[in-house]
Amino acid sequence: MKTILITRFAIELDSSFMFFESKEGIDWFNQRLSLFKKTCLPSIINQELLPNLWLIFIMKNDYISSELSNVIKGIDFIKIVEIEQYKPFNEIVTEHLLEMNHSKSITTRLDCDDALCPEYFKVLQAVSSDKSFDCLFEPTKGLSLRIENNTITRAAYIKKLLPPFLSFINISGQSRHVFSFNHDEWPDNFNKETLDIIPLWIQISHKKNISNQFGWGWMVKSVLEVNPRKIQKFLPNLDVVKISRFNILKSNLSNLVKHFTKGSNLQL
Repeated sequence: MKTILITRFAIELDSSFMFFESKEGIDWFNQRLSLFKKTCLPSIINQELLPNLWLIFIMKNDYISSELSNVIKGIDFIKIVEIEQYKPFNEIVTEHLLEMNHSKSITTRLDCDDALCPEYFKVLQAVSSDKSFDCLFEPTKGLSLRIENNTITRAAYIKKLLPPFLSFINISGQSRHVFSFNHDEWPDNFNKETLDIIPLWIQISHKKNISNQFGWGWMVKSVLEVNPRKIQKFLPNLDVVKISRFNILKSNLSNLVKHFTKGSNLQL
């Protein structure tokens, strides 16, 4: 059964949008492509066990296709999929998997500005090897980073329920995959394998990303801030700032207050 990584890179959010035909859309793409080259892409190339296939979805656009193709040139397990007309993304993925005869597969989601820790697919293979039924893989431990000007300015180990780094193990062959539901909206009745032993993913906060925030956020259960130097090994293409032990301690005391104070904005 193939392991397929899926990234929604440059896909319109609505049928009325033509964002990637605009200068603003191209600027957005160029910024994301620069971050992709330093974070997302090397994190997959350096996996201890590579996925069988990496599908990167974009709207049909000559400039976007050309620039992305140049970045992934020579990496044979990556395939760019160009979409001509808007459809909900879950339908796009369903159709493509059916067309490739990959309904029975393991699909993993990854945003173009996030990353995976080197053990992700090795652990996923171990989890899936004894499964005889469809199952959602939920790795709850990961890293939260703040990046500014290609520099990691803050770093923390976090525990997050239903993070945007899920995998769906499809044994039955039904038309279901990791994008069948929004990552935080999977129904409770699905079989789920939760792993909270080691960090398996890296969620990145940066100025162009309004959905990710550093540390605390939706479905986050714990935050332990660390010196960025300790995690630079995961993303060696980025610089790091030096943070004193005192400031790290102060941040973690604040994290404890947020965790235990009723009036915090933490969603439990």
